[in-house]
Amino acid sequence: MLLTAKNLMNYHILALKHGLYLSGLLTLIFLPLPAWGHKVKTDAQVGATIHFEPDDRPKSQEPIKIWFALTKKGGIAIPLKDCQCQLQIKQLPGNQKLSTPQLQAINAEKYQDIPSTTVLFPQPGAYSLELTGQSVKPGDFQPFKLKFDATVALGKAAIIPDNRAEPIVEQKKPDHQNELLTTILGTISIMIFGVVGMVFLRKWLRN
Repeated sequence: MLLTAKNLMNYHILALKHGLYLSGLLTLIFLPLPAWGHKVKTDAQVGATIHFEPDDRPKSQEPIKIWFALTKKGGIAIPLKDCQCQLQIKQLPGNQKLSTPQLQAINAEKYQDIPSTTVLFPQPGAYSLELTGQSVKPGDFQPFKLKFDATVALGKAAIIPDNRAEPIVEQKKPDHQNELLTTILGTISIMIFGVVGMVFLRKWLRN
């Protein structure tokens, strides 16, 4: 087939289409995926979604806001005012109890008046968050116990820089008085040697 101007133009158009297709394909492949990290637990009539702000990746030595979206059967939300809720945080392994932080009501995403707290994980590792509660109104929902596991990464605040400075050697201040005394003594010594030398020189000339 002869390479005409028309064929050359068609080649350029085809290459451009394939280039755009390849570029779009690579974009889809390497496009960062959103962090879908919300965990859901259920117990009898109550379920809860936990979220660590901002991206469900808690880090040690950094204040982390945690909230729980509580719902009962039928997807009806349970506000904090209708639940006597308590949160216990334990360090794994061993279930060592660390704290029982106070819960406060907040609005997050599409949820209203849900329990929340801010915690500071002491170090990276595995933790257990146990949320228990019962209805303020008798018969609204059964008492529940929900356990969430969390993996805490090393936070920036936990990386302590090496601030050890080099030892500072105290520099001695020059003693100007000693320097002046040394200069005076040296001058006097030169004058004495000079006078003695002149005396001996005169005696030698006379002889």
